[in-house]
Amino acid sequence: MSYENERNDNNKEKNKKKISAPPMPPPSITPVTPPPPMPPPSIAPITPPPPMPSPSIRPAMPPPPVKPPAELPLSPPSPYAPSP
Repeated sequence: MSYENERNDNNKEKNKKKISAPPMPPPSITPVTPPPPMPPPSIAPITPPPPMPSPSIRPAMPPPPVKPPAELPLSPPSPYAPSP
């Protein structure tokens, strides 16, 4: 009885393969050329790409634009400023 079940299972598998597998194309008449051999690995060391900056580190903000002296508020000279 187990032999019959095995044979039925084999038949089912064959039927599934026939249905799911596309028909095989006819064998090619032209000889299949083997792919070209792989080139030897380069002797020069491969340099890794530069590390990407961390997304948490933002580039430094550019300094604020310098106002022309006419727009600066007039303030008394600081005692710490160098004397001319």
